[in-house]
Amino acid sequence: MGLPADGRATRGFTLTELLAVLAIMLIVVAGSVSVWLALAGAVAPGHATAVVQAMLAGAREYAVSNGKMTRVVFVNSLANVERGTTMYFEYDESPGTAGFQPKRIPGRASQDAGKQVFILKDSPDLSSVPVPAVAADAANPNASDVAAWQNYREAVIKKLASYAFTNVNAAGYLGATSNFNTGQDKFYVTFDPVGTLSLDVAVANPLSLTVIQIGGTGRRVSEYEFYLLNANTGAQLVFE
Repeated sequence: MGLPADGRATRGFTLTELLAVLAIMLIVVAGSVSVWLALAGAVAPGHATAVVQAMLAGAREYAVSNGKMTRVVFVNSLANVERGTTMYFEYDESPGTAGFQPKRIPGRASQDAGKQVFILKDSPDLSSVPVPAVAADAANPNASDVAAWQNYREAVIKKLASYAFTNVNAAGYLGATSNFNTGQDKFYVTFDPVGTLSLDVAVANPLSLTVIQIGGTGRRVSEYEFYLLNANTGAQLVFE
């Protein structure tokens, strides 16, 4: 074995050292993947909310531009769990006739909420779930403050799961597992030709939407967001 120019022998890594480095790398990668998965789960309802906003804006724009009542159709089905709620556009083909005569808008593709993400009509009544007090030091809450808000989150999630899976015969919900597979009735957000939420429809427009992501069991809510509708524009109401 040759020596380097300065005449000193070089030493390589031992097998133990290489295995130790490899173990550290695996721990770092595993930690990164778990964090990424957690973030992906948290982002999913937010992404779906953005898709809903874009769909509603598209329906409103078409209604105003073409002078025809237009709606976004929401369809839930466990058979479509990999894509979640499907949304697409329809317009009233015969405005002069009674009721809504639906026709798909050409050239406008349907959109999916995302894997295991579903959009429900309206929102559950959460008035029975007590809201914890804000921590005295919001920047540095103590353990009891954190536990109170974690318990509140769990209570809201249970309410959401009950709301989603027990409205069996109503449009816009997921229903019991036994008939969830067949998909529930569609529900709609409909715009008048002037761009406001329509009152002249058979099924009333929702005042809000609830976006949930269900867990692997199919009946547990893991993440959620609420979407309050502006009655004039259909845009999301934001309180600041």
